Amino acid sequence: MSIPAFGNGNCPAGTVPAYRACNNGFTRGVDSYHRITTSQASILALVPRRWSYERVVMCAP
Repeated sequence: MSIPAFGNGNCPAGTVPAYRACNNGFTRGVDSYHRITTSQASILALVPRRWSYERVVMCAP
């Protein structure tokens, strides 16, 4: 899986993309959680564990 870049394809200079994933707990009747991180590898590691990659939510300094 590849993760798309933010907006026009890039975060502004001096910033990095912040990725968000959701555990979809509401579909299983449990609490829902989000993870937000600047580590693409961390988000991709969640996907096989039934987390949904949502999107890049911001560019962080």
